[in-house]
Amino acid sequence: MRIETAELVDPILYRTWQWREAASTAQQIDTAPIRAELKQLLTRVQTAEQAAGWTNNGDYLGLSYALACWIDEIMTADRVVGEAWNENKLEGDLFGSNDRAWMFWRQAELAETLGRTDDLAVFFLCAQLGFTGQYRSSPEKLAAWTHRTRLQLGLVPELTLPFTHDLPPATDAAPLRGGAVLQRAGYVGWAAAVLLLPTLSYLAVVTWTR
Repeated sequence: MRIETAELVDPILYRTWQWREAASTAQQIDTAPIRAELKQLLTRVQTAEQAAGWTNNGDYLGLSYALACWIDEIMTADRVVGEAWNENKLEGDLFGSNDRAWMFWRQAELAETLGRTDDLAVFFLCAQLGFTGQYRSSPEKLAAWTHRTRLQLGLVPELTLPFTHDLPPATDAAPLRGGAVLQRAGYVGWAAAVLLLPTLSYLAVVTWTR
C-alpha cells in the first residue's frame, strides 16, 4: 500500500476502533461527535481521491465507500450506539444509499477490475476487521473471497498440502509419539493464527510496498 493511501486510511481505522471501544464500556454515548469526526476523515479521503482522479470511473465509488460501509457495520452492531447509528448512517450521508450489504462487494469487484490495488487492499482490510454484509449468512463465500483476494494482493503464497498418495508408506516399526506432540503444537499455532489474523492482515497490508 502506498504511503499516501495508508496515511488517509490509518486514522479512520484507528479512531473507529477507539470510539467502538469507548462505546462498549459506556451505558450511553452521544454519537454526534463520533459521526462528525469520522465524516470529516472520510471527506478528507474523498477530496484526495477526487484530486487524484481516482474515482472518475463511472460506477466506482472509491475506497472511501469501503471505509464508510465498514464504519456503519461496526457501529450498528454495537449494543450502545447501534440503534442511533442505524438511523443516521455515513453511507447514506456521504453516498445517498443504503446498500452496503451487497454494494460493498460489488465495489470490491470493481476495484479489482480497474486495477486499483490499494483500494482492493482497503476492501480486504475492512472484511478482515469485521465487515460481512450479505456474506454474514454465507461464511464459505466470505472465506473464498478472502482467500482469493489475499492471493491477489500477494500477501501469502498458495499452500500445497500433502494428499494420501504423497505420504510415505506404512511400516511395521513401533509408533512414534513425537508426531502427536507436534500435531498438538500445530493446532495451538493454527488457533493463535486464526485469532490474530485480522491484526496480522492489517499490519501486512498497511506495510505492503511501503
